[in-house]
Formats: sequence, C-alpha cells, structure tokens
Amino acid sequence: MTVARNPIADLCAIAAMPGLEALAEAIAPVCTLRTDPVSQIVFLAGQWTLGSRNKLTSVLEHESTWSEMRESAARVGRCLPVAPPTQNQLRHVRGRAGAGFGQVLADAFTVAMAPLTRSVGLLPEHAPRNLLRPDRANIAYGDGSKFKALSDIHVDLKTGELVGSRATDDGSPRMLVPEVEGANRGVPQIPLVTMGVHGDKRWQRVVLGVGLYLDYREMDASMNLFHKVHSVYGESIHAYIYDMAMTGDHIQAAIHAGVIPIVAQRGAPPHNPGVTVPDGLRFVLGRSNEPKNRAAIFRLPNAAHWVGARECVHAVWALDGALVTCDPADLRPSFDSTALGTPHLAFADHPAGDGQQLFATYRVHCRNGHIEYTLDLSGYTATAKGGLVPLARHVRPIDPTGSFTELRGLRSDVESSYRTIKARSELFGRSSSLAPDHVLADMVGAGLWINAVAWDVHAAQHTDNGRRLAASLARPKRSATTKGAGCRSVAPSGR
Repeated sequence: MTVARNPIADLCAIAAMPGLEALAEAIAPVCTLRTDPVSQIVFLAGQWTLGSRNKLTSVLEHESTWSEMRESAARVGRCLPVAPPTQNQLRHVRGRAGAGFGQVLADAFTVAMAPLTRSVGLLPEHAPRNLLRPDRANIAYGDGSKFKALSDIHVDLKTGELVGSRATDDGSPRMLVPEVEGANRGVPQIPLVTMGVHGDKRWQRVVLGVGLYLDYREMDASMNLFHKVHSVYGESIHAYIYDMAMTGDHIQAAIHAGVIPIVAQRGAPPHNPGVTVPDGLRFVLGRSNEPKNRAAIFRLPNAAHWVGARECVHAVWALDGALVTCDPADLRPSFDSTALGTPHLAFADHPAGDGQQLFATYRVHCRNGHIEYTLDLSGYTATAKGGLVPLARHVRPIDPTGSFTELRGLRSDVESSYRTIKARSELFGRSSSLAPDHVLADMVGAGLWINAVAWDVHAAQHTDNGRRLAASLARPKRSATTKGAGCRSVAPSGR
C-alpha cells in the first residue's frame, strides 16, 4: 500500500528538524532585526514541499498553517516569530549577503546535518567494517548533474554574439550571471555536485553536502565536497560510489582518506590495445546506455616462486579493473584467462604520515603451489615507457568478479535524488534563479527538505504523517496472492 506524504506535515517537520540554528548562524550577520534567520532557512527549505516560492507564500498566508508550524517548532524548544517569512524577506537577505550566500549555506549545511544523519541510522559511528561488502548505511554516493539555466539566452563563446534574445540594443536581456564556461555547448546550464547516503528503507535518505562548479571540472568539485564531508564523518564513511568520471588520481585520494572507492573501469582508451568484450558481458561491465566494446588492460609485475631450482613465473594483468594471470608468452590476456578472484583488503597507516595505504592480497593458483600476490593500491606503478601512474587507475579494490555489481547498483540512489528535486520544481528541471550562487542556496533548501522527511519518519515521528509513514514501513509486505484492493488472504481449501 502506498502512503502519500502531506506537504503541510513536511513543512512542520522542516520547522522542527535539528540543525537549523547552525545554518541560521551562518546568515545572521546579513539579517536585519525584523528578519528572523531561522524562519528564512525554513522558507528556503519549505519551497520544495510545494514546488515554488509563490505557492509557499500563498500557503503561509493562511494563519492556521504558520501557527501549526510554530507549534511544531515549539515542541522541540524552537521559537519562531509570529509573522511568517516571505519571499521578499529571503530576497532581501540574499541581496545583502552578496555572491557568497549559497556557498556560506553549503559550507554550514554539511556540519549542521551530522546529528540528523546519525539519528536516522545512517553513517553510524564505530559500525563494524567489511571492506569487500560494506554496509549500505555506511556507503556514501556522489555525482554531478546539470540544471538548465532559467534563461536560454547566452553569449556564443566562438562568435561573441548574443543568442536567444529579442531585446533591443538598449534592453537588458535575462541571461545567466555570471557567464558559465561552456555555454556555447548549447543551452546554458548550472552544474552542481552532491553527496548523500541512502539506507535500506524508504525515505531513509540524507543529503550530506552540495557544491557548485562553473568550470566544468566535475571531479575537482566532487572531491572537494568529498573531503569536506569526510572531515565531518571520518571513519563512518566506509565506501564511496561514483560513476566512471572518477579516475585514478581521485580513486587514490579516496583510498588515502581510508575509504573504499566503488567505481567502474572505463573502456580501453585509443592508446590502450584493450581486449574485445564478449557480447554476453557488455551489460555487466559497462553502462546500459554506453556499453564497452573494448576493456582496458595493463601489465603488472609478474607473480613468481621457485620450484626447486626452477622459477615458476605467472604474468599478471589488470583486465577491466580485475586481476587475471596467463602465460608470460601471451601478448595480452583474455576474458578466458584465470581470474585471481576476490582479494583480501587491509588498510594501514602510511609510513610518511600521508593518510592510509590499501593493500590487496590475491592468491595466484599454480599446480606447483599457491602464491601470495600483494599490491599497494594507494601507490604507483611503472608504465611500459618508464613513467609512473596511480595503480588505482587500472586496479579496482572491488572489481566485477566480487560484489561490485550489487554495490554499484546503489549509485542509482543519487540519480533518484536528482530526479526527485527536478520533478518537484515547477520549472521542469530548470534552475530557479539566473545566478548560480542562488541556485546553490536553493539546493541547500532541497537537501533540508529531503533530510527533514527522513528525520520525521525514521527518527522523531514528530508529525502525524511521519508516524503514519513509519507505521506503514513496519507492516509486513502483502504477498503476491493478496494483490488488488480489498483482497483478503485466503488459506488453501485443500481440494
């Protein structure tokens, strides 16, 4: 049975959720005596319960709505002003803050949400750690997404001409401010990154942090956000899921932080000979909309041991992130080569004090005896031309031969978050403002709304709606024999 959420109940949950004071403190210097900073944060998040600021303003004009929200806040010891916040007040505060309004809120948001995150059972401290199969509650995810700008008007970077405007020479076209690099790629977009965590239950989702990047360097912004979130939660983050944009240097940075990266290996680049992927494996190893035709390979140091006076040598290759062995005379491995299987993973403090090292120990099977083969995945390896590259560029700690397929499926959590936010907006995925910094502030509001729902259902059951949703999760699921409204489970008659 599907239980619908009540937008007014979501507003009451936002008014009572923990962490608002820390965000309010960040914007307090630009609030006037008549403007309550906590209520401005409530307004920023509340707009997402209804889809727009105009709708929220209309709902708050009803005295009963704001009174109910004030009573909800009072039950947790929070005092909201008698008069509700307005769209004009938020616009005034945003104008006084200047260009850094969104970034100030985003920085405060990550720290402010830590108590709420743990109260709903996510990223718990001192949780048992399984490096090869981490618990979902301790797996963070990250991704980047682009929101269409509020206006399609932009300056073509090649010609310098204004595109899409019907304004006269003396007019002032509504265009993205400041101009985003890459606007000549089509419709101007505002690129954002986010990081979150999703438990096993419905509505058990928390946004950990959001960020903005205007130079189209997604991974630089994502890793900056990762380190910011990791500085708050530390060892509570056991693993980090990302898409193929996360490559060797970024994977290595996650490992140095003591986090297992769960990332798919890209296809073979043009300079890599690669191996043709069999048809039956394309869906497993690649994305459904971008299948790999050739898997990347990389030659690693041989595994060798002595058998009497003779040295037994096995060629070791990285094939699509997994390790395989073959005869040293073979020019390249294949998908029929012997896989080394799942390694034993262990973190250790770096001798130079530079974070963590991750050692992966494999077992090479040989008719003359087994060989222990260990790699430092946080280190570097030599290329055929004598250069050094991060080993994590070619070898994945959790590769397709282990629990990778199951774990990487959790990356859909972040896509679900973006779909939820874009679907909630009345602008159908467009940004709500011409200024990217203002869009970042709105994304903080969206994160607060998502987190408030998780807190209401899985921690506080503060509203009647939260209690009803929590009760619906506790009920056993109906069996396949009871489909349909009004059907009752009937015991077999035995005839």
